[in-house]
Amino acid sequence: MKKFVARTPDEWLVMGLIYPATNRVEAAALTGLSTRLAENRALLSGWELLGSTTLKRVQAKMWQLVTPMVLLVLASLWFAFRRPTEILLGAAVLLLSGLCLLATMAVAGWSWNLMNLMALPLMLGAGVDYTIFIQLALRRHGGDLGLVRRSVGRALMLCGATAMAGFGSLGFSSNPAWPAWAESARWASAPT
Repeated sequence: MKKFVARTPDEWLVMGLIYPATNRVEAAALTGLSTRLAENRALLSGWELLGSTTLKRVQAKMWQLVTPMVLLVLASLWFAFRRPTEILLGAAVLLLSGLCLLATMAVAGWSWNLMNLMALPLMLGAGVDYTIFIQLALRRHGGDLGLVRRSVGRALMLCGATAMAGFGSLGFSSNPAWPAWAESARWASAPT
């Protein structure tokens, strides 16, 4: 009982669990229910509400996060290369990767959510690392692509493949904060 009830000198706090009658509840309905309950001093919480509320806050402060990330990326490229052409090449590769990501999301009909926004800095950091490793290997081996592929290329291919496998496996997660295509596939296979 102590896990569900708490008492202060002037009020009681009670926690309850609500299970919907269906497997899928619309986010707008949950938000409306949460608003109505808040008027009566009751708080509704859950993964769906937490994910959407946190996503809105992150999107509102996105430029406060993006600006320092861009500055850190440019500083990392400067410290690694100290040559404008190599810095521009590294930045161009990262921009092209970002455009490919946005194009893939547009074609597949995906949108940003909390989880893929959190993965973005990780992917950006990996992209900067791979850019630095490849360009320094090209410099070290005098532009010999075969030697670069044999020395650093295999390691980077394995690192990239394991990162893709790890992030890709999360697409089949049952966490409601993941993309709509993963959720719709999960709900379609769930028993009613």
